[in-house]
Amino acid sequence: MKINFTHNLEDVENELFELIRGFYPFVELSEDGYTLDMRASVLDDTLKIEFTSDRFGNFKKFYYFSLINTEQIVFKREYKRAIKIALYRTLSFLSDVNLPYGCLTGIRPTKLYREYGDKAAEVFSKEFSVSEEKIELIDTIVKVQEPYLNKKGTVDIFINI
Repeated sequence: MKINFTHNLEDVENELFELIRGFYPFVELSEDGYTLDMRASVLDDTLKIEFTSDRFGNFKKFYYFSLINTEQIVFKREYKRAIKIALYRTLSFLSDVNLPYGCLTGIRPTKLYREYGDKAAEVFSKEFSVSEEKIELIDTIVKVQEPYLNKKGTVDIFINI
């Protein structure tokens, strides 16, 4: 299956196409495929994302995310996460495919998992759509890494083959 994807987001284009390749790894974006258009806008502290597609009889979906942090670096990170969550959920619905790591692409999941602390498993499952099997794997890795994290010269490595 092919997809003709358009969007209005220049600052996150690499992240968008990285996620799309998870659903369509052997197919380049093509004008021959079904269309999917993504439009995002921020008004006050709300990110609105609209998807339209000619698949399933003119599919249309809206997502709204609250982005209340005023720190620029945190705002940008949350903005990108919201964009990826919305795109993942839409592509998953349209293609009937679920990726094992959900919308988490281009990041170190163990580092993010540690940032969420006690609520990490729930956030990874409900927000990021990570499979239970991968959540258990990440949790195990985080626990194994724990004794080494505060030592000088340590690194955080994630390998997915």
